[in-house]
Amino acid sequence: MDESRRRLLIRGLGVALVGVGAWIFVVPTVPRAQTLRFHLGVGSTKVRRVTARIAQGERWDRETTFQFASGAPPSFDWSFELPNGKARVEIELHTPSSTADRKWEILLGGAEVTVDLVDTMRGLP
Repeated sequence: MDESRRRLLIRGLGVALVGVGAWIFVVPTVPRAQTLRFHLGVGSTKVRRVTARIAQGERWDRETTFQFASGAPPSFDWSFELPNGKARVEIELHTPSSTADRKWEILLGGAEVTVDLVDTMRGLP
């Protein structure tokens, strides 16, 4: 193999290694479209406000509040961008007279994740 081919091969391998490194270390941290679907079920109309928070580290990465003047629908979506991976979620359901909350871990994977809040709804008067 002549010297120019050997240099070209070494450069090509170097570029390939940089590409693989970027794929391994950068791509997993790129924010992706995520959707949480909240399922309240029967009795959802007594809920007037829902506060949701999500974190992949120590601090909350996203937080939102939904206001429902006529009561919440049985199901609704929250869309945001975060990298795929484990996340902590906290949901607060507010009625005119009471509040109930739920905390748990989910796995974000770029697809819709359904959050079943029917049991949490049972804790509301």
